[in-house]
Amino acid sequence: MDRQLPPTTGYSSILENVGATRNTGVEVALSTLLVQDWHGMRWNVEFNAAANRNRIVRLSSGLLSDPGNKWFVGYPISVAYDYQFGGIWQIQDSISGEAQRYGRRPGQIRVVEGKVTTGFFVAWLTPFAFVSGLLVLIICAYLAATYLTVDPAGEPDVRNDFRRRALWSGGVLLAIVLLLIFDAQNGAPQFFQGLENWTAIAIALGITGAAIVAFLGLWMRRFALARVAAIAEVTLILIGWGWAQYPNLITPDVSIQNSSAPAATLRLLLIALIIGAVVLFPSLAFLYYIFKGKGSRRPYRRARRAPRRSPAQLPERSRLGVLRRRRA
Repeated sequence: MDRQLPPTTGYSSILENVGATRNTGVEVALSTLLVQDWHGMRWNVEFNAAANRNRIVRLSSGLLSDPGNKWFVGYPISVAYDYQFGGIWQIQDSISGEAQRYGRRPGQIRVVEGKVTTGFFVAWLTPFAFVSGLLVLIICAYLAATYLTVDPAGEPDVRNDFRRRALWSGGVLLAIVLLLIFDAQNGAPQFFQGLENWTAIAIALGITGAAIVAFLGLWMRRFALARVAAIAEVTLILIGWGWAQYPNLITPDVSIQNSSAPAATLRLLLIALIIGAVVLFPSLAFLYYIFKGKGSRRPYRRARRAPRRSPAQLPERSRLGVLRRRRA
C-alpha cells in the first residue's frame, strides 16, 4: 500500500508492505426465466447483491495504530479519523479558566482526544436514533388512524379499517416507548437519568392509563372517547420526553437559558403572538365550523325511484298520449 512520507523527503508516499488485512464477503446471484417464447416474447430477471468487509489485522511496525496514514488494527483500511466532538465552550468555562488553558473562547467547538469513527452518519445510525425516528413515525400513524375513525360515520367499512389500524399502531406505540426507555440506558444516559424520578413515573402512569382508555374506546367503538384518550397519550409522551432532558434542548450544552433571546425580544415576540392569535383563532374556528360543524354533516339520502302512476292519475295531455300509444 501507499505509505505516507514526510514532505521533507521530497516524496508524498512510497509503495510498501505495511501489514496484513483480512477480507470477508458474500455475493448472491439469482436468475429466473419468467416468460419463454410467449408470442415471440422472452422475459428473464437477474438479481445480484454483494457485500465485502475488510479489516487490518497487523501492522508491520508492530504498533496497533498509524494515525498519520489512518491505519488502525481491527478497523477497515479506509476510515474517517477525526477529533471527537465534545460540545461547545460555554461562558462558565471562560470564567473558570478552562477555556483559556486550551486557547479557546466561548462559542467555539470543544474537542476531546481524537479517535476512530465510522463515518459522517455515525450519530444517525445508533439504535437510539433509529428507535426515536420510529417513535415519531408510529405516533403519526396512530393519531391519523384514531382521528379518522370518527369522520366516516356513514361508511362502516372505512371506519372498521381505520379502527384496525389504530388498534395495532397503538400496541406498536407502547412497545416502541418501552424499547426507547430500555435503549436510552446506553444510547442516551443523561436522558435516562431524567426518567428516574417520581414526576417521570407519574407521567408514565398517565401514559399507560390513557393508552388503556384509548384501546377500550376503539374496542367498544366509542371513537370520540378513543380520540380524546389518544390525544392525551401522545401529549403525555411529549411532556415526558421534555421533562427527561429539561432544561437541555440539545444535550449537553444547548439549554433553554443559554439559547434564549434577550428579554426585550421575548416581550416583543409575546405581543406579536397575542395580536396574531386575535386574528388567527377566530379564522381557525370558522374554518373548523365549515368543515366539521353541523351544517357540513348532511344526512346521506338514497335516491328513490318515483312510483309508477296509472293513466287515471296522469295529467290530461299525458293521458291522451298514453291512449294514442295503446291504439297504435
